[in-house]
Amino acid sequence: MASISDWPERDKKWASRYMIAVAHPRVPSAAREERARELISSLHAADVSADVLFGDPVDIAREDVRALGTEEEAVAASEGGGLRQALAYTGTALTFLGASSALVMLTRGVWRTDIGVGPLWVVLGIAAAAIAANLAWTLFIAGRAGWTIGFGFGGIAVMLACVGIAANADPDHVLLADVPIWMLMIAMVLPGVAVLLVARAVPRLPLRSTWSDDEWLSRFRGAMRSRGISEKAAREHERSVRSATVGGDCYGEFGHPAVFARSLAADDSGAAVRRWRWSTSFGVGVPLMLCILISFTGSFGAWKEPAMLFLFVSSVVTGYMNWRHRPRGQEL
Repeated sequence: MASISDWPERDKKWASRYMIAVAHPRVPSAAREERARELISSLHAADVSADVLFGDPVDIAREDVRALGTEEEAVAASEGGGLRQALAYTGTALTFLGASSALVMLTRGVWRTDIGVGPLWVVLGIAAAAIAANLAWTLFIAGRAGWTIGFGFGGIAVMLACVGIAANADPDHVLLADVPIWMLMIAMVLPGVAVLLVARAVPRLPLRSTWSDDEWLSRFRGAMRSRGISEKAAREHERSVRSATVGGDCYGEFGHPAVFARSLAADDSGAAVRRWRWSTSFGVGVPLMLCILISFTGSFGAWKEPAMLFLFVSSVVTGYMNWRHRPRGQEL
C-alpha cells in the first residue's frame, strides 16, 4: 500500500488513521493500494486538506471496506491461510499469555524467584492448550471438522496430563534458583514473538482451485457449520448444490466452498448469533476451566492466586466485551 510519505504533509495524520482502518482482511492489498493512489491524486488536484475533501478518515475507510472487500480475500486471509494463519493465531495467543503472565509476576513485588517443577508443568500445559486451541480454531473456520475435534481433545488431554504431573510433583523441587524476574519475563514473551516473526516469513498460499466433488462437498459442509448455518439449513444447501451440479463440477459452478459458505451465512439471520455464542462460550469457558484446574493443584506455589485472579478477570472481561458486541436485532 502507498506509504505515509506519499501523502501531503498536512494530511499525514489523516492518512495514518485511514490506512489503519482500511487494513481489513476482506480488502485485497492491491485494491487498498489503488484506492490510496486515487485519494492522493484527488488531494493534489483539489489542493485542500483531506478533512475538508473527504471528511472523517474512519468513515471513509468503512465505506471503502464495504466497496472493496471480497469474500475471496476474507477466506484467503483466514480459512485459506494455512500454516501462515495457524502460526499467526498461535503466536498471538502465546504473546498474550506471556505478556499477561509477566504483568502478573510484577504484582508479587519480588525481583528474583525460584522456578519449581510443578509450576513449570502447569505453564507447559497452559501453553499446549493455547496452541491446540488456536490450531483447532484455524481448522474449524477452514471447515475441517475432523481435525478440529482431534486437536481440541488432544489439547485438553495434554493440558490435563501436565496439570496432573504438576499436582504430583514435589513442591520443594526447585529446577532453577534465584532467577531474575526480568529474565523470566523475557523468556515468557519471546516464544510468542518468535512464532509471529516466523508467521510473517511464511508466504500466504493462493486459494485452492482443484477439487473433486466429494472433497468440495465435505469442505462445504464444514464451512457452513463453522459459519453458524444450522444443520437443517446446511442439508438444504447441500441438496441444492447436488441438484444444480448434476453432470458438472461443484467448484466450476459455485467456486471455492468456504467462499460460497460465507456468502450463504451472510444471508442467514441466525448464523451470526450462533457464531457469537460459540466465541463467547470459548472465550469465557477456557479461562474459567484453567482457573478451576489451577485451584486443585498445590504445585503452583506463590503464583497460584495471581494466576487464578488473572484467568478469572480475563473470563469476565471477555464475557463483558462479547456482550457489548453481540449481534443486534437478533434474539440471543
